[in-house]
Parts: sequence; C-alpha cells; structure tokens
Amino acid sequence: MDRQVGNTLESIESAQEFVRLLSDAVAGAKQDIAADVKREQATSKTTRRLDALRIAQYSLEKLELHMNKSRVILNDLRTLRRLVMNAPRELN
Repeated sequence: MDRQVGNTLESIESAQEFVRLLSDAVAGAKQDIAADVKREQATSKTTRRLDALRIAQYSLEKLELHMNKSRVILNDLRTLRRLVMNAPRELN
C-alpha cells in the first residue's frame, strides 16, 4: 500500500472524510450518467451504449448504497471507540 494513503486512513475520522469525498464523487458521476442516459434515449431507441450507461447507472446506485452503509459502520466504530476509551477499567 502506498505510504501516503496508509497515513491518510490511520483514523476513523480520516476514513470518514475519505468515504464522504468518495460519496460526493459517486453522486456527481450518477448525475453525469443520468444526463447521458436521457440524451441517449432521446437520440435512439436501444443501443449498446444505452445498455452500458444503464449498467453503469445501476452500479453507481449500488456503490452509493455501500457508501451509505460504510458511513453508518464508521459512525458506529467511532461511538464504540469512545465508549471503550471512556469506560472505567476493571480491576482483576
């Protein structure tokens, strides 16, 4: 793994920022693909390009769902870390 990427994702907060940026990129790509699908539908009935655009659109929707799930998991991990770090230590 690239050393810079490894340093970037050393904390839950930095991973959350990465997921946020990736989610933003996915949202932008979804908008671009939706516009391409509309344009392609207006110019022709069915083409391989339109089929490919629809597959890309579907894949981006799945990726968006995974990004949302990742956000929830990272939030849960951050909460658990806080609970563990603030919990009194038991004596043996």
